[in-house]
Amino acid sequence: MSYEIRGHRYTATQDPTSGTRLIHNPPEDQRMGEGPQGVPDFGAFFRETCRRNVPLPEQWAPLALIEKLREAGYMPTPDHPTTIALDGKLHKAELIEGGFVRLTRQG
Repeated sequence: MSYEIRGHRYTATQDPTSGTRLIHNPPEDQRMGEGPQGVPDFGAFFRETCRRNVPLPEQWAPLALIEKLREAGYMPTPDHPTTIALDGKLHKAELIEGGFVRLTRQG
């Protein structure tokens, strides 16, 4: 989950003690770069969830990432998923009922 507090973005994650931790995302880290094969990299807006140090194959996009997908023109539609990069790894983004975006790792 991502939050904006006083003009700064924070990402909420669960720490090893099951507490909640806010990670500050300074404005300079919120810019998109270019990922593999010219696909935009939205990694600054997403923190991958792992189980036993292995990334989950499917995850849900946080609100901050959904907003950036809309702004950049990469928001998927019900019939047309998009391919985006998250920290250099390709993901398929699919729009699911209710406006949620499911992210599936590719390859």
